Amino acid sequence: MKKFAVLFSSLLLSLTLSAQNEKGAEIKIKINHYKDSLIFLAHYYGNQQFIKDTVPVIKGWATVKQDTALEYGIYMIVPQDKKSYFDIIIHNEQHFTLTTDTGDYSKHMKVKGSIENTLFFEHNRWVAVKGKERDSLMKLLEAARKENKTDVAKSIEEQITKINTEVETDQKNYIKEHPTHLLSKIFSLMQEVTIPENLPNDTVKYQYYKNHFWDNVDFSEGGLIRTPLFHPKLMRYLDKVIPQDFDSLIVASDFLVEKAKANPEMFKYVLHTITSKYERSQIMCFDAVFVHLVNKYYSKEACPWVNETTLVKMKTRAKSLQYVGCGQVARDLKLVGLDNKIHQLSKVKSPYTVVWFWDSDCGHCKAQTPKLKQISDLAPFKDSIVVYAINIENETAGYKKFVKETGLEKWINVIDTTFESRFRDYYDIYSTPVMYLLDKDKKIIAKRLDPEGLYDFLIRIWDLKIPQEERLFKESDNNKEHGKEEEEH
Repeated sequence: MKKFAVLFSSLLLSLTLSAQNEKGAEIKIKINHYKDSLIFLAHYYGNQQFIKDTVPVIKGWATVKQDTALEYGIYMIVPQDKKSYFDIIIHNEQHFTLTTDTGDYSKHMKVKGSIENTLFFEHNRWVAVKGKERDSLMKLLEAARKENKTDVAKSIEEQITKINTEVETDQKNYIKEHPTHLLSKIFSLMQEVTIPENLPNDTVKYQYYKNHFWDNVDFSEGGLIRTPLFHPKLMRYLDKVIPQDFDSLIVASDFLVEKAKANPEMFKYVLHTITSKYERSQIMCFDAVFVHLVNKYYSKEACPWVNETTLVKMKTRAKSLQYVGCGQVARDLKLVGLDNKIHQLSKVKSPYTVVWFWDSDCGHCKAQTPKLKQISDLAPFKDSIVVYAINIENETAGYKKFVKETGLEKWINVIDTTFESRFRDYYDIYSTPVMYLLDKDKKIIAKRLDPEGLYDFLIRIWDLKIPQEERLFKESDNNKEHGKEEEEH
């Protein structure tokens, strides 16, 4: 028996080396009883799927063939009607044959020339059996709980735990026996952090979990990004594991990008994904992550996949945001008011200053500005907030009229008709109205809120206990973190 095992291992090694030495890729697929004339080869990429190739079926066979190797990952063989599919592994072995049947792809699958896919389908079939066993037990458990049969429920729970342990053990054994397989690296990625029981409190347990979240993930394996598992883990880390403040997210992003440098594909994917996520983020202040990543990592040499035009746009966008990052001292403004006096923003003495960019001819501004006045007139805010309101367009008769009719005379009402202050460059003004909330040191602590969002923000930071029915603005469908849709100018 031992001799047979040695011979079998040698045969597997010989087949693997032979497959690795063949150039390009050639995958032959036969699906018995398949009547359509095409199949699609598709693959995962992050949280999306893409068609890689459209392959004709000739005399029952479809052949995926190319001169260069396919990128590593989990691929899908998709029938022409796209109503079903089955997964295969593309890794070191790229010359193999798959034969199956339309009745049940996995059940009838036969693989020649690929050890990893042979084991992949064997594992899938076994897990499917265990899954059915677990589903049946879950139904029995639900019934036992409804009938308050505690002992029966406990017995069923133990059986479910046993099945879960069997699957986990099988995956761990696979990792030990086939450490270089992509499937092993997928199994490792799936493993959850085991927190030691002797840790003293939840804070220490959380730190342990966060610090060990990526322990089992091989960032040198680019094939992981072409699986349906890496992207959700990345998003869970950023959205659930890391504290949701921009400083913590910047540290976490640097950590991930540096780990991703182990593989060019992984580096490109991780950097691009995180940069895009926080460029588009609607959560206040999270654009600081985008600015940091662009300034630190994006250059023609480091990111050759980004064309020159896009790179310039990204850097221009980052530059426009860097002046209005949360925690930054607001750029000083020195403007003429309706009273013909010079009013300098940095000289305003107040615990809080609202900088309000608006246009007296803008319909949305006319709707929002009175709401801001309600807040600035309301106790306890009225003694702690000064509004520095900048009319961004040329002065009109309607401007002074609106200020008077709306009762805004107590505000600092200024105007810059010639744009000498360059407020558009420093305050990222591409629409109106736009609001920034400054503290006593003129540091930006909130931005791009609508008045209702500002009201909720002030209630939170002042820890005011105001019942919902007594609030100035009732709960609405708006996302109070970033305000209502602004009117384009």
